[in-house]
This record gives sequence, C-alpha cells and structure tokens, in this order.
Amino acid sequence: MLVGQATWTWRLGAAVVATGVLAAVGAEGGGAIFAEADPPSHMDYYLLDVPRLLRACLMQAEATEQVRWLRAFKAMQERSILLPASALKIDGRAYHHGGHYFQCAFAAVPGLAETVQKLSDTP
Repeated sequence: MLVGQATWTWRLGAAVVATGVLAAVGAEGGGAIFAEADPPSHMDYYLLDVPRLLRACLMQAEATEQVRWLRAFKAMQERSILLPASALKIDGRAYHHGGHYFQCAFAAVPGLAETVQKLSDTP
C-alpha cells in the first residue's frame, strides 16, 4: 500500500469505480496516464479527471504497478501545468478553456488543491 492510499479508499464506491475511474483510464488499461501527447489543461480536467486518474493509479493491485502509474500520473500533471496554454498561469490566475470564464476555475481550484495536498507528503 502506498502512502495516501488509505485516505482515498473511502471515496471508492462501486458507482465511482464503474463509471468515473474506468472511463477516465480507458479501455487500453492506461489510457490518458501513459499517453505521450500533451494532456489537457483546462479546469474541467483538473476538477473532474485528475481525481479519477489518481484513484486509478491507487487501484493497481501490485505496489510496483502503483508506483509506475503514479510516476506517469505525476509526469502527466507536470506537462499539463507547464503547457504554454495552461489553464494555470504563473502569476496565479486560472482559467477555464483557453483563457475564458474565470468562474469555472474558481470552482475547480479547491478540488485541485485538495488533490495536491493529499499528495504533498509522498515522494
């Protein structure tokens, strides 16, 4: 079990596993997490997809697979945040899609902050 897994276990209800996590991961078993293309960078992604992708990483049965998935997840998030057209700007501004509609960013930032906080004490 990896650090942080226990804190996420209570959120993994059957409906979440069946609909959210498996849809986010994709039929090929790694889906977006292992894709080499640039990941999305908009607030819907950070609000809806990032927590599900993290849960998919933590659902791996073997510890070595959890580590592999979490490393790929970390690299994916770094690429997403550092994209030139990222929803998160260097001066702290955040936008929904392509620099439009701040209100959705306002709603999504707490969820992203919670995910980052849960991972803060992990390597």
